[in-house]
Amino acid sequence: MTTSRACSQWTLAVVLVAVAGATHAAFADTAAHAAATEASRRLVTGYARLLFVQHDSARAFRDYFSPQLVQHDPDIADGDHGDEDFLSRRRKAHPEQYLPIQAYATVVDNILADGDLVAIKSHLYTNSHDRGRVFVDIWRVADGRFVEHWDVIQAVPDKPLNDASMWCGNAANYAAARQEADTVTRPACGPVGPPARRDVTLATVEAYTSMGLDPARSAEAVRRYVAPDFVQHSPHIAQGKQALEDYFMSRAKERAANRRTSQTAHVLADGAFVLTHRLVTSRDNPRGQAYADLYRVRDGQIVEHWDVIQAIPAYSVAGHSMVIGPLEPHRTAGASSLAHCTSTETLQFLCGPSRVEDVVPLSGRSALVGSSAADPSGSRPGMLLLIDTASRTYTPLAIRAMAPALPPYANCPGPPDLATFAPHGLAIRRLRSGHEALYVVNHGGRESIEIFDLSTSGAHAALRWIGCAVLPAGASGNGVAPLPDGGFVATKFLDTGRGAMIPQLLSAEKNGVAYRWSPVSGFTTLKGSEGVGDNGIEVSRDARWVFVDIWGEKKIVRIALDGSAGPRTVPVPFLPDNIHRALDGTLIVTGQVAELHALASCFATNCPLDWEVDRLNPDSLHRTPLLREKGSRAFSGASGAVDVVHGLWIASVFGDRVAFFRRP
Repeated sequence: MTTSRACSQWTLAVVLVAVAGATHAAFADTAAHAAATEASRRLVTGYARLLFVQHDSARAFRDYFSPQLVQHDPDIADGDHGDEDFLSRRRKAHPEQYLPIQAYATVVDNILADGDLVAIKSHLYTNSHDRGRVFVDIWRVADGRFVEHWDVIQAVPDKPLNDASMWCGNAANYAAARQEADTVTRPACGPVGPPARRDVTLATVEAYTSMGLDPARSAEAVRRYVAPDFVQHSPHIAQGKQALEDYFMSRAKERAANRRTSQTAHVLADGAFVLTHRLVTSRDNPRGQAYADLYRVRDGQIVEHWDVIQAIPAYSVAGHSMVIGPLEPHRTAGASSLAHCTSTETLQFLCGPSRVEDVVPLSGRSALVGSSAADPSGSRPGMLLLIDTASRTYTPLAIRAMAPALPPYANCPGPPDLATFAPHGLAIRRLRSGHEALYVVNHGGRESIEIFDLSTSGAHAALRWIGCAVLPAGASGNGVAPLPDGGFVATKFLDTGRGAMIPQLLSAEKNGVAYRWSPVSGFTTLKGSEGVGDNGIEVSRDARWVFVDIWGEKKIVRIALDGSAGPRTVPVPFLPDNIHRALDGTLIVTGQVAELHALASCFATNCPLDWEVDRLNPDSLHRTPLLREKGSRAFSGASGAVDVVHGLWIASVFGDRVAFFRRP
């Protein structure tokens, strides 16, 4: 797409001043720019009053959107009806989450205008239980209408790293936001300030950002351009000037090693405020993230900073980039999964997470980690996803730069190859406050158990690789579960030297087995675990018993970890896949209601597979069916489920979504 704003690569050799110079090339003089700015301000203010004060979305879209509006929001179609159609579909898909728009609670923080660009920063609650989302919307204006739209949206995290909100004012929940007065007339962050300050604010932010993009000079940028009384509103950075400098210094090597680049799309300067809109990509995330950074400047120094960050999804309804240039890598033009994401009588869906084989819950947070299998076409490797169950959003988990393995994984040959990373079964164990050990079965580059330190103390979870245990030769892994002594148990599903999966399983050879791993002994076989396709594995709360799902034999085997009792078998009417311990210590077992010979084509065609979730008592071995569903094109062949306070989150390696079952 073309806009009136020229775009320039932010590199160490090209500073943002060049971008700003091109930004206002359409205006011959200051007077023309000022006139265009005020006309744009009147337009966006009228639109905001209709939408946020009068709650008349249909009229707002009709009166202010061009019929040819170019839409960069990934979920919305081009034209003046796209927004209304999207809101209607979303409410039908999630009526429990999205009230009618008249009942939303929205606080406008800023209304900015700069020539033919306008922006609104706001925060919104769609129901009384919503933690909230922060929006930055940017429009290009022509002939008295909005002709192009971009946005960046972020859910409010439950554990920010500082006590300043992502907005201005005190509207920190739905009830408080509903009590706010007209924030269109009086935005929560106050007036923009006199136009004469615009050039000073723009020059300050240009100098700060151009220097800050160099990892070797980012700390210097903070020292030079950030005020001593600086207030940080970004939820993933601690409070204050020194914390910002420490943040940049601690990540300088990682930013350089991960080839992190930024491309600016838009810069709006209005009074004391400057808004930048950019695309950030890296070696680990070529699709990238959209960033909106808002700065308040006083006397040539930055005194406040807000940001809104959104992962760029795999689709674009209208087929346009989300930030800049052509459609970003690894994205598909066409309908988003929301178009077919309507809840069923028993299930609600979070659409978009693709081929999620397993999920595990994070302690103390409304979030899961999911293992997203690699795309069969080879277009992308597998990845780990952070799934926010409160806001119903998800984002890839970036793996930080990796050093040599830590004890007790000294025999690990080195970090995994992220280009071929293929996560499968998952397990989690609490390490200390704000940190958990994440165990991941990996098929990419090597058959191994990869161990990560998962930091959950900040607004964004962060992964740091700490070691691995390479599985015995010939073993293709599947499930893993931690032990209290720092070791773990894991399963061998197949023998890598004996051919394809389905023929190997149909041969009925017992190539599967469960292992126990310790730093001293390495891998040892658990007697009695041999089977046709050992799959999920879990340990009882007291670590006395190990439970192994024998997928190809439709049974679960209980084994005494210390060998003091013989194995006991529980037959099930499905192919038991993943197994996880529930909140009450019982076990949640999930699998496909199918026969092995019927499965071969389903991995390629996503054919409908019935599925079942059961609860198993670890002591009595009594099995209670919880949920049995017919497979459909929407959700098929569930492979894992975890117990949460209000129900079950359910994964499927066959589709493009995870499901939630609300407990009656």
